[in-house]
Amino acid sequence: MGLKFLVVILILSIFVNINEATKTTKNDDNSSYATFNETQSFFEELLIKPLPKGKLMTHVQFTTEWNSNFLEKSTFQHYDLFPRSIGDLITRVGIEEFTLVFTQGRWSYSEWGYPVRAAPVGVELIAWMKPLEKGIDAQWRELTHSLSGLFCASMQFLYQVPHHTSSPNRSFRPEGESNIYNYNSKEDSFSSSSSSSSSSSSSSSSSTTTTTPAIKLNNGTIVPLELRYGILPRESVCTENLTPWVKLLPCREQSGLGKLLNPHKLYDVHYHSMSITIRKICKNNNNNNNNNNNNNNNNNESCLSPTLEIVQSLTIVNDLNNHQHQQQETIETNLDNLFGLKGNTGLSACPLASRSKIYIQKQPSLNTNLKITNIGGNNNNDINQQQQQQQQQQQQQSDNSYKNGEKETDNFYIYDLMKYSTNKPLKLKMNWLKNFKRKFETPVVAHSHLTGYGQERGGIATQIFNTENYAINITYFQAIPWYLRLYFHTLKFNIETSERSIDSTNNNNNNRKEGSPFLLYKNISPAETRSSPSTIELSFEMPPNSVASMSIEFDKVFLHYTEHPPDANRGFDLGSGVVTAYIKSSNGNEGDAIHLEWSNETYNNNNNNNNNNRNKNGNESSSSSIIPVRIYTEGLLITLPTPDFSMLYNVITLTGTVFALFFGSMINILIRRFKNTFTGNDFVSDRPIAKIYRRILRFIDGK
Repeated sequence: MGLKFLVVILILSIFVNINEATKTTKNDDNSSYATFNETQSFFEELLIKPLPKGKLMTHVQFTTEWNSNFLEKSTFQHYDLFPRSIGDLITRVGIEEFTLVFTQGRWSYSEWGYPVRAAPVGVELIAWMKPLEKGIDAQWRELTHSLSGLFCASMQFLYQVPHHTSSPNRSFRPEGESNIYNYNSKEDSFSSSSSSSSSSSSSSSSSTTTTTPAIKLNNGTIVPLELRYGILPRESVCTENLTPWVKLLPCREQSGLGKLLNPHKLYDVHYHSMSITIRKICKNNNNNNNNNNNNNNNNNESCLSPTLEIVQSLTIVNDLNNHQHQQQETIETNLDNLFGLKGNTGLSACPLASRSKIYIQKQPSLNTNLKITNIGGNNNNDINQQQQQQQQQQQQQSDNSYKNGEKETDNFYIYDLMKYSTNKPLKLKMNWLKNFKRKFETPVVAHSHLTGYGQERGGIATQIFNTENYAINITYFQAIPWYLRLYFHTLKFNIETSERSIDSTNNNNNNRKEGSPFLLYKNISPAETRSSPSTIELSFEMPPNSVASMSIEFDKVFLHYTEHPPDANRGFDLGSGVVTAYIKSSNGNEGDAIHLEWSNETYNNNNNNNNNNRNKNGNESSSSSIIPVRIYTEGLLITLPTPDFSMLYNVITLTGTVFALFFGSMINILIRRFKNTFTGNDFVSDRPIAKIYRRILRFIDGK
């Protein structure tokens, strides 16, 4: 018996060593070998940025990375930090990448600049799927229903109500870079999206064909990806969506930055956006390839060992201009009061995290007078002289070292939570000027509104503003439900500059030489009744300091009474329009209005890494790198002709009363028998009415 037990233990140890060992697979394209190190890591980061008028933005981001051989099905059978529910969903549906966002409130682009991750009001789902045998529609149905049950939301309506789903051609591109190519359906050519991500504006302007992302498998076959975009502007966000989102974190809300996820504080804010993104990225690509130096260019075009990444981010905007600070010129707060931490316990790193940092944006170009004070944790009084000397020596050796867990750069105050513990946590106190002004205007801002009046007709108008001194390529996408019957001949597109006004309404050609000098691409798809929405997608070039205006008219359809929502008199919500602007990243306004995720001091974004590689090669300078910025317009509320639902109950009540009176009288006449109850000795009235009554009774009795 003991010998059998030893044999079993030996077999299990061999199996574990095989799983932990380095796996090697052969690539058929270039006859090279890629090594897969089975590693899973977790990172957590917090970004804090003061906003004008007493607002404060806090962005929490949790990243879980998994490096393995995802071409083998057995990979998704063993989990450590990566959530198993997401891994099962990836294998069943064939997901290459997807982003799910829950948003409450609207981000003010003109006052606050650009957020870390832009999102429309409601629920947004962007999914890139690899076609399977079951079909894309079946995959989309399984994805929406699975996410609906996983996050306690009504995402099944994205499939059950088809006008919520569309497939844009140019407005969305995959965020990951693993084996993703652009497939040209007309020229049958492939180009790496990682090498063209920053120059996508120039490629889209020079070609009128539509490119479709695809993946290149290990056997050399290329499979185009299918995009499905769905939006539910009516969906509300509450704690039942937050609870399953938190359960995907390794430490949940028990330790680390997860302690900040207090539902009572997160939903009592001015703006709230919660997202989860699944994508594949390339990390240490040059180390994983064992080719010769002559093939280095080919190595950059493909990723032999991708890393599966799940990014969970939460962005909130607190309005601190309350009664306490209403009469004051400065705002003063701390993290414990801001997020409602019990007992003022402070913050420390999650035990499973490989990196845990807090970034507080200084915004040196603005007069914020930001002051940060650490009221707890590693104070100088708690450290002896020997430790202080060691830290000073380490700081002299490396400029990037942390002194007492703190570091200051040109744009950020950085705090490393790995230097703190539960006994000596980090407690930050901040104060800044309440009414400071932004130095730069937001480069591109978009707004939408309704036109017309009455219950029969109306229209939608959109304006896009370019405040920069250079031309910007813009892609605009709008999905309109089928119950708004569009008149496409009323579509108007106009660009107003300081010199002239260009009208592209009657331009039927997409060629820049023959038609408008600004309209580069146009794709208009009419709706199918109770099936698919109408979609409008335009790509154009906006001159410096210009305004692009678009408008279209529609008729309102009279719906069946069963197609109205329970609160029909409130109206129908129309999803936000998507504006993608390709803006140059310049050092002048990067910290004020440009997307914070692109900064090297905060997050290692893939687009940023590509820009750094190009800068080293000398092909492109950092001041001219182009960054895609996504902007969402306002969500609109449309009132359709609504029937009087109370009339149903009025008719039922009236008809019920008439039938009761009629049938009651008829039954009394037919069934009830009348008898003369008077006898000879009874008193008989001599009134005329009594005589008439007695005659009627005698006539009935036949006397």
